[in-house]
Amino acid sequence: MLLRFLVSFAVLNVLLLALEIPRHAGVGPNWLALEALLLAGIFALLPRGRFSQLLSWLVGGATVLLVLLALADALALASLSRRVNVYLDYPLTRSVYHMVAGSVSATGAVLAGVALILLMLALAYLIHRLLLAASGHGAPVRLLGLVSVVIGAWGITAFHAGPALNNLPRAITPGITLVHDQVRFGRSAHFEQTAFEETLAGDTSPATPVRLERLADTDVILGFIESYGVSALFDERYSPVLGPTLDTLEKRIEAAGLHMVTGLLNAPMFGGQSWLSHATLLSGLRVPNQMRYEFLLETERDTLVTDFKLTGHRAVAVMPALTLPWPEGRWYRFDEIHAFHDIPYAGPPFNWVTMPDQYTWSFFERNVRQAGERPVFAKLALISSHAPWIPILPVLEDWEMIGDGAIFRQWEGRGETPESLWRDPDRVREHYARSVAYAVETAGAYAERHVDEHTLLIVLGDHQSAAVITGPDASPAVPVHVISGDPSLLQPFRNRGFVPGAWPAAETTEFGMKQFRDWLHQDFVREPRTLFDTHLHYNRPHAEALPPEQAAAALERAGIARAVVSSRDPELLDALMRAAPGRIVPFLDVYASPAHKTGWMFEADLVERIRDDLDFGLASGEWQGLGELHLFAGERQAEVFEGLIALAATRNLPVMIHGDPAVIDHAFDLEPELTIQWAHAGTFPYPDLIRDYLVRYPRLSVDLSMRSPRLNPPEGMPREWRDLLIEHADRFLIGVDTFSVGRWQNLEVHASEIRAWLDELPDDVARRIASENARNLFP
Repeated sequence: MLLRFLVSFAVLNVLLLALEIPRHAGVGPNWLALEALLLAGIFALLPRGRFSQLLSWLVGGATVLLVLLALADALALASLSRRVNVYLDYPLTRSVYHMVAGSVSATGAVLAGVALILLMLALAYLIHRLLLAASGHGAPVRLLGLVSVVIGAWGITAFHAGPALNNLPRAITPGITLVHDQVRFGRSAHFEQTAFEETLAGDTSPATPVRLERLADTDVILGFIESYGVSALFDERYSPVLGPTLDTLEKRIEAAGLHMVTGLLNAPMFGGQSWLSHATLLSGLRVPNQMRYEFLLETERDTLVTDFKLTGHRAVAVMPALTLPWPEGRWYRFDEIHAFHDIPYAGPPFNWVTMPDQYTWSFFERNVRQAGERPVFAKLALISSHAPWIPILPVLEDWEMIGDGAIFRQWEGRGETPESLWRDPDRVREHYARSVAYAVETAGAYAERHVDEHTLLIVLGDHQSAAVITGPDASPAVPVHVISGDPSLLQPFRNRGFVPGAWPAAETTEFGMKQFRDWLHQDFVREPRTLFDTHLHYNRPHAEALPPEQAAAALERAGIARAVVSSRDPELLDALMRAAPGRIVPFLDVYASPAHKTGWMFEADLVERIRDDLDFGLASGEWQGLGELHLFAGERQAEVFEGLIALAATRNLPVMIHGDPAVIDHAFDLEPELTIQWAHAGTFPYPDLIRDYLVRYPRLSVDLSMRSPRLNPPEGMPREWRDLLIEHADRFLIGVDTFSVGRWQNLEVHASEIRAWLDELPDDVARRIASENARNLFP
């Protein structure tokens, strides 16, 4: 009886201690699993019966779940260089199946799954029998059981309530610790997701896609090489294989008259999940796990894809490993997605690799890049260096032979099987290095043939390989090779530390993939178009939020070189003019307060007051205009309005009018030579009506403040507006209209909105509307 108890305890102890193997990458230092002592003691105290039968099955099932969790931990440590996190990683189950099926076979994957299930059932049954064997015995065993329960419960409590036991230094709670770790990981991941949600909510990236003007006539190609990490370059196990390939690449690129620089970027993860790197680089947000990825896909966000589409490119994804639907492609808004079933490949697959990289490059050039007239922005997933890294194909010198890929059938079934290769870790590492060398050589051969001065080719790794390849504590950096026939396209990368040739300057970097989109925004957007804003207000509430120095800085940040600023406070406007010398065109606001906006035209002494204000002038200079005057058609014959129009005409001052068409008619009837700025394109901003008034009144200018939503809807500028702006390009002005404090505080954003619709116009038209017309009015 005592022997059964001891055997049950011993086997349980070994099984539970085995849960520690992934954590220690081998047998751990501990000798005692306190849960084994507790469980053996509990069953020694229980009489054999239905309750002990049920409880033993429950413990067996729970132990099986812990074993599966430990196996998942081992897999995550080997492939992703981190512990498994059930909260984050459960969506990857299907991906693991597809990787195994691709590397071995679907049948092999199913058989392996069935074998695992049978093994786990056998384990649950073994534990059930062991625990029952410890129950239903006499007093000596029950006494031993009671001692075991007391020691086990005390040890578990002491272990988790404070520091590890001093008198039992080799004791541990592997099962409880495994569960506790997952709870901790899950909570941490939940908090991380909340922080990520807040990051997205407070995102300061542009509200609209960014036009990358310097790349407007350039094909931009991103080639992600699978598992191409910095270890392949600097680890002494791999550099003898890859080094000569890189040296040859440098020489062939130079001989082809091309230019190349190389640097590093940190990938957001290790070992797998390439799509997380793609999402990070394209979105400008770090996406290190599946849950963040799925959360990102639930938001609306512009990426490099939409940036290049705005620039005029066809946005294309070539994804030969995609054998299932890819709804993410719709989120990215690619124009074309070429997945496995869309690519006319007549050759064989090579284990997980559905087609070799050389065919992918050839297909892209023949069937995608050359198939359209517009420049292309392309993302290629290059998969020949994906595990199991067998067979290694040669790079064909004659690309014309590639055709539909049938030529690759000569390597079908050649070489050993993955099951044979993976019995020898050293040979696995050798094949890894050779497969990366093949991928790099193929990319270089493509560049040598098809890159020119109108191409920017960026070849980079998607992530470091698994820990079995890199070893522990490897850098997350991946090489980034930038190749073009135009050296000016490489200069921005040189400025960021990239160096000539195929080798990076160091093994580590401070920069991550998430910064790549910002780099392109900073380096390949034209200098922000200079604006002359003709519709700003600056009164006491504005100054309380943004004192003159801050308001001047806001103008600078927004790229507003000059501005018409209306104010009813001469001293305040003087202060702004001193803070922004030469930048302010002062307009006198006729309202005594915001409430005065609706009744000013009936104030009998207003004309005399405005005349006095004009006579008094400003310390920094003379007033240069009147307004803004808000007026409806029914009030157009008010004596105060007519008096102000006469006053402005006498002094040759332009007037800003926010009013109905009939108000404009009456003002010009009174003073045909008056200069009028029609605010907001009028109260009825219809292109045909505005065209009629521009033809009718040569001294009328139209400011387009507050009309950005009409001019730049999601589908692009309406044709009727575009035609009007081109037809009368010398009559339109731009303005933000800071009617509220918030618009001053967000001046940079509103200026960007104006630039967005200006970019829809021919450059000469946009230049006139942005600033030249205003400079002619206010020299």
